[in-house]
Amino acid sequence: MSEIPRCKKLQSIEANGIVIPESNIVTSREALPDGTPAVRISTSLNVGPGLYVGDLIGDNDRKLAAAQLYISGARRLTGN
Repeated sequence: MSEIPRCKKLQSIEANGIVIPESNIVTSREALPDGTPAVRISTSLNVGPGLYVGDLIGDNDRKLAAAQLYISGARRLTGN
């Protein structure tokens, strides 16, 4: 995979869901332990938990694959 994939947007699957714009989506190319190419998706935007879906786009806006980002509602407990 020589292209640098990106997401134009990620949309919550909830009714009237939040849209995460491309400017707040970070993608990076990685390889799984067996060498299979993969893409890691993250966001710096503080959005609610849930499933966000969109498309991975390559050069010339060519669709590469569907994208899914799950944001957990889990919180780290601190103190006693």
